Amino acid sequence: MPHLSASSIDTAGDCPKRLQYKFTDGLFVPRKNNVASLRGSAYHKGLELYYLERMERGFFEPTDEDLDRYHVAASEEFDLLLGEIEIMWWDDTRVIAHVARDEEGKVVPNARSVDEADHDHEEDQCELVYEQLAHMTTVYFRGTGDQPSAVWPAEYRVIGVEHEFLSPFIPGWDKKGFIDLLLVHEPTGWLVVDDHKSSGKKWDRNKHRPRKNIQGPMYVMAVKELYGDLPVEVWYSIMTPKGVFERRKSEWTNGHLQAVVDRGMETAGLLATGVPLPANPKSNLCSPKFCQYFEICPSGQKLD
Repeated sequence: MPHLSASSIDTAGDCPKRLQYKFTDGLFVPRKNNVASLRGSAYHKGLELYYLERMERGFFEPTDEDLDRYHVAASEEFDLLLGEIEIMWWDDTRVIAHVARDEEGKVVPNARSVDEADHDHEEDQCELVYEQLAHMTTVYFRGTGDQPSAVWPAEYRVIGVEHEFLSPFIPGWDKKGFIDLLLVHEPTGWLVVDDHKSSGKKWDRNKHRPRKNIQGPMYVMAVKELYGDLPVEVWYSIMTPKGVFERRKSEWTNGHLQAVVDRGMETAGLLATGVPLPANPKSNLCSPKFCQYFEICPSGQKLD
């Protein structure tokens, strides 16, 4: 059965054409990404390692040796992800890479290379990212100045890390997603969803609100299917490359849960039309840096 994620539903509202491309089978486009996205995924990996260990052994304060391991895990994840990218955006600089593919079209690991003219630039950028990842993870686990550690306290027991859900959503469609961190507040029994975010700058003041961000309400739906009608809190833990951290709560209601279902129905309806859907050149993501399909879209590169 096909599935919808929160990002797919958001894409429908931002650019229906990009959504349609995403669900087009056999469509080949070069693997593209940008430094902010890869840095965020790598930062997640360091936190994931700590909370997996904590889920097994209970609460602990990471030692300096532990922190070194989390730094290494984040850097190695960045290298792994970069190794599959053919078009990489280092801020405003584009680097075209050469990769090898197998008979199924999958990228062969450790076969990526860039031209000599781009090699030094990419190497310097990688070093910068390694430094940023080390700083971000250090601030998360140790805090800095008047900013305390962001580690969830001992009264929060870890019950899920990178938890994948795939469950019925609307007629003919499942919902799918990954919950970064799921905890239970042992004194009250409340469930807590924590979504790790990285951002180049401070989040917009409304970005965490469930009317704007449906990720939280969709996670609540998935958690309630697993644990019943227990109270659920949703938090976004946001870190910048400069080590500025904040945690924001998503104040969801049952109305927000229904809105996710309604938007899912609208999204599925768009895809069911079978006609070419319109692009949205006004979107902030309509650029070669952020849109995977910019080069083939009739409203993309052809009009630049």
